[in-house]
Amino acid sequence: MQPPDDSKKRRELRRCLERWRTVVERHARGLRSDSRKYAVLYGEVVRRCRALAAASGEEHKALYEDVEKLLQPWLTSEALTRAEKDILIEVSQRCRQAERSLDGRLWLRVGRRWVRPVLRILFIGTVGGLLGWAWHQWGTLLHNTFKGARFEITMALGRLGIGERWILGGAIVIAIAILVLSRTAKN
Repeated sequence: MQPPDDSKKRRELRRCLERWRTVVERHARGLRSDSRKYAVLYGEVVRRCRALAAASGEEHKALYEDVEKLLQPWLTSEALTRAEKDILIEVSQRCRQAERSLDGRLWLRVGRRWVRPVLRILFIGTVGGLLGWAWHQWGTLLHNTFKGARFEITMALGRLGIGERWILGGAIVIAIAILVLSRTAKN
């Protein structure tokens, strides 16, 4: 087991390496970075790799040396700019592997990867349940209201005489004619 100070330094190296990988991925997408900031970041990652390699045993020394070898061709941001996209994607993938190797708590990172999708599913399920409940409550109320209104209209129409039915039908025909004529006039 590593001393706590060493694991803290490994996490700091992983964070720096993650920031460097982000720059590489930006270059793979055709975006550029500030060459001075890149030089500082590059120097910090290399310095941390060398310090950890010097202070660690043989089992971890190879990992730090591999990370440093991964960085060597990319001394400047111009080297990233001149590189082909496929090469930068490969460098990014190798960098991700190195980050996973540096992170001693792999199970925690895998667990974090599942948190968002699970929360999304729970949120969608909750919203769907609430909408279903509301639909049931309001749907029943609206159904009963329209059913009652239809019954009232049917009863009222049943009490109308023949002359009153003709007047009501004529009013409906006039309303439809007005609607059609107003639409025609607009066109």
